[in-house]
Amino acid sequence: MEESNLGSLHSEEIEYIISRKSPMILRSGIYIMVFIFLGLIASLVFIRSPDILNFPVTITTVQGAPAAVGTAIVVKADIPLYRTEKIIRGQKIMLRLRDYPYEDYGKVVAVVEDFGISDVDTAVVMVLRLTKGMETTKHIHLKRLYRMSGTAEIETGQFNLFHKLFSSFHF
Repeated sequence: MEESNLGSLHSEEIEYIISRKSPMILRSGIYIMVFIFLGLIASLVFIRSPDILNFPVTITTVQGAPAAVGTAIVVKADIPLYRTEKIIRGQKIMLRLRDYPYEDYGKVVAVVEDFGISDVDTAVVMVLRLTKGMETTKHIHLKRLYRMSGTAEIETGQFNLFHKLFSSFHF
């Protein structure tokens, strides 16, 4: 059996027609790409993401508070003052303690009871109520220390990803 070379079977005119790209195919490909890109940008409006405020904290126990569920702690937080307007009473806070890594132990859940600005420095002082005592989100009961440090995170609202991506541009 002889093998034939398919490229040599066509004339130059046929090769020219075969190799030519159709303008309609190019235009439709460009339209499809633009439609996909605009669809992705438009979908960013509908994708919501939480606005989380993270800040370092120093935690002390309220004197005379019972050691039962719902105990109170005092938190000294280093929060910029302009971010405190988003903190309200009754808001849930997740505490990550430095002595107990949250990857292993989980986070301690608390609720804001009261807050104000310290007279000594510009730190924010908050009184938090531990909703389950020192039990973490992984159901581990932590030993209470008089003074602990860590990081707190508060979900202060939600925003869409479109706003997050394009908020830095000033038109």
